[in-house]
Amino acid sequence: MTDGLFKKLIDNSEGRLLDYKICCYNFQSQKEEADAKFVKDIISFSNTVRDNTAYIIFGVKEESNGIKSLVGITDFPDDAIFQQKTKSRIFPSPTFSSYKYNYDGKLFGVIEIPLYSYARPLVATQKLKGLQIDKIYLRQGSSNEEATHTQTEELIDWLKNLKPNNSTTDRIKEIDDLISSFSDTSQKLSALFGKCNSFCRSVNNPEFNSFVSNELNGLRKSGYDQQEYNYRIIRAPVTPYTIQIPSFGRKNADQMIEYFFE
Repeated sequence: MTDGLFKKLIDNSEGRLLDYKICCYNFQSQKEEADAKFVKDIISFSNTVRDNTAYIIFGVKEESNGIKSLVGITDFPDDAIFQQKTKSRIFPSPTFSSYKYNYDGKLFGVIEIPLYSYARPLVATQKLKGLQIDKIYLRQGSSNEEATHTQTEELIDWLKNLKPNNSTTDRIKEIDDLISSFSDTSQKLSALFGKCNSFCRSVNNPEFNSFVSNELNGLRKSGYDQQEYNYRIIRAPVTPYTIQIPSFGRKNADQMIEYFFE
């Protein structure tokens, strides 16, 4: 950010590339509502067909007649806090940056959402206030709206035609996010494998795709290597007799089997 770019931005009204907020999201006293608004903003700007970086600027009040008041802010969260709030909530993982900026003797907050060639439109992976899982949102004028079927098709075409990103760094980040999401107990395993399925298609990895498909669909009687997927098979002792199962306490599997078959 430079003073010249900042002045150029605030000379424009809110729209598909720009949003003004008087103050930052209230992550303290209104956490649930603030988290939802922030996540929806990131998804919507990232999914908006555009030619330039989009910005959210905090500390600016725009009147109905278009006149802007540079009120400034007193504080602004670290970028790590913003990044953490999107983790496991948005897929694919969004690319954006946030920082403080001093202009005309006042402090402002800025979030930059650059052009980025995602493998698919961004969606929420958790239901938040005013935000549905797997629904596509984008900027419509100066507000965030759910995309129509036509807008979704245009968005997908736009993403396909964007210049590819730094593939090595980006893929490592996507893999890291996928691995981390498996430790999030609030997410369904089937949804996580769905994310893996999208990722392996984007990197053209048929082996990984086959593995994920088997995990999602289950193993069939033929067409798979039993030895390769033996972790999906549970062995259990069977007896034709009625038995009384005692309290095993801390007995392990081998001790239980020994009890049944001694």
